Amino acid sequence: MKADAEYELSKATPLLEEAARVLQELKKDDFYILAQIKKPTPAVVLGMEVSCHMMQLKPKKQAINKVEGDTGVYFETARTNLLSAPGQFMKSMQDYDKENITENTVKRVGAIISSEDFTMEKVKSASQALVAILKWSTAML
Repeated sequence: MKADAEYELSKATPLLEEAARVLQELKKDDFYILAQIKKPTPAVVLGMEVSCHMMQLKPKKQAINKVEGDTGVYFETARTNLLSAPGQFMKSMQDYDKENITENTVKRVGAIISSEDFTMEKVKSASQALVAILKWSTAML
């Protein structure tokens, strides 16, 4: 059992270090650029859905159809609550309490992270901020 725990820790530590490094290198402008997108790609929408789940933000139904392609209203929710204050969002990611993630959040975010629409390749082509969100959320799970 101890060996299993040490093995899991050895896998998680590099992910945490990489996520911390990426967050340090991230610029607020990366989030402002993301917030300005008029028609987000599926990768962008999924990245914002991950962000909303991780930060316990629920979309508001009155924002449905406000942004083309944002059927779950996660992009608009993230733009309003996270991308509008990137410094605060970045701090929230750095200070995130990974020990108290709900099982529901783990399931929802895990499903998105394993989705073919949210691969590192697709994320890199969309936004540097999304790269950080993908690495950070993966490390937190």
